Amino acid sequence: MGRGVVIGGERVGPSVKETILKRKRLSDRQAAERAAQRLLHTGRRRGKKGAEEFVKKAEKFVLEYRNKERFEAKAKRGLRSKKKLPVAATGEDGQGAGPGDKILLVVRVRGNESIPEGVARALRRWRLNAVCDSVFVERSASSLRTLRMVEPFVTYGYPTMKTVNELVYKRGFARVREGDQWKSTPLSDNRMIEDQLGAMGVICTEDLIEELVSVGPHHKQVVSFLQPFKLRRPTENFSKLDKLKPYKDGTGVYGNREDHINTLVATMI
Repeated sequence: MGRGVVIGGERVGPSVKETILKRKRLSDRQAAERAAQRLLHTGRRRGKKGAEEFVKKAEKFVLEYRNKERFEAKAKRGLRSKKKLPVAATGEDGQGAGPGDKILLVVRVRGNESIPEGVARALRRWRLNAVCDSVFVERSASSLRTLRMVEPFVTYGYPTMKTVNELVYKRGFARVREGDQWKSTPLSDNRMIEDQLGAMGVICTEDLIEELVSVGPHHKQVVSFLQPFKLRRPTENFSKLDKLKPYKDGTGVYGNREDHINTLVATMI
């Protein structure tokens, strides 16, 4: 066994010798191709229509495997990357038009097709369980490492105060316990916020937003109290082909958008 990968002075899990990994990848690829050939052979025995159907299944099987392998490679490269995210733009007063670079807004843009297990676990940990789910994430070394790993499946950037307010007021739901069950309840009543977070000094929506964007001492409790924001799918530049491309100069979908995340989310609220 290897000694693991060191990122930013921290060791990220044990690694396996490269020869063992190569042997496993080759074995998996050969198994996928053999399964595809079996499907193709079975289809030929079922006549022309059956053959066409099974050819499509075989091609899809191999394509999904290769996509999964490609995304796993991207995730590993992301973990090893030491590239830093640009700091959010600030205004003339130095205070910026929003929360600055303290928090990030992360939106899931791809589903579960060809997703590596490690990436799926990271997305579940952030509660990004469906396409167009969105959450606020504190900008930290740990969150940046996770972003690099899940980047092909999300887009993210720095939200302005306008975006934060619109998300909370228009799409905000709270996770409230009623009896033995947790229920998703609209943020329409300050009394509910006071009942759940009043002990922390958060008694209304304005307090909740302030704690959220300033990354105050109870930031984690506020994030846990809020449900992921369920957004609409964009009507443009969100096709399957677009989702395979990183965001750059207004094209592509996944990856870091910096301040341009606000333009995207405005079309999804």
